[in-house]
Amino acid sequence: MSSIKAVVFDIYETLAFNGPNLWLNSFRKICESQNLFVEENILWERWISLERKFRLRRLDLETMELQRPFESYEQAWRSCFVQVFEEMHLQGDPIAATEICIRDLGMRPIYPDVLSTLEYIQAKCKIGALSNADSSFFYPFLRFHGIEGKFSALQCSEDVQAYKPHPSIFKKILESLSVLPGEAIQIGDTLNEDVLGAQLIGMKAVWVNRSGRARDVNLPVPDFEIKELNELGGILNNLREAHE
Repeated sequence: MSSIKAVVFDIYETLAFNGPNLWLNSFRKICESQNLFVEENILWERWISLERKFRLRRLDLETMELQRPFESYEQAWRSCFVQVFEEMHLQGDPIAATEICIRDLGMRPIYPDVLSTLEYIQAKCKIGALSNADSSFFYPFLRFHGIEGKFSALQCSEDVQAYKPHPSIFKKILESLSVLPGEAIQIGDTLNEDVLGAQLIGMKAVWVNRSGRARDVNLPVPDFEIKELNELGGILNNLREAHE
């Protein structure tokens, strides 16, 4: 077993809060700023049902074939707003609505255990950030919290025109970190993106299960499961001892 030389973090729901309540706040702003006579939760529910279709079509999990041409979140979200405004007979501005979502994503709050964890890991090995995200909110988020400089490599899906769990996005971040798959570990909240993608190329994967929900037996099995990021230290120490 190789010694761990790099830790790669997902962003949303791993380092940053990104629950429905935050999205509803964004949709409340959309409704208020555009004088839309609809409850934000109703608009959100219809919009998110369309957005899920985008997540399904962008990558075929059976063949690992990426949708081409590449469709960014901004493009997909704008299309979802166009459709939902038409369906609900609302005189909304899909471009302005999308901009609100992007701006708010760039200012999402971080979990209390993030800063101390990054400082701890940074003293031991390289750190990377890898997220299914557009550059328009991925990089602003890191700068907003002043943590951009803690990472040796930064990469979002728009940068490489591919979405997790496609192997190419994981291989690219490892190239930037100058480490082999066996020398890196992925930390993330999604089993079918973070865990699957990492394991496909030979990385170990830690599932961040903050809510303590039961794992779907049909989804990939993580190498490790944690509820809080401060549990990572013990995992890294155990891996180091096993290597020695």
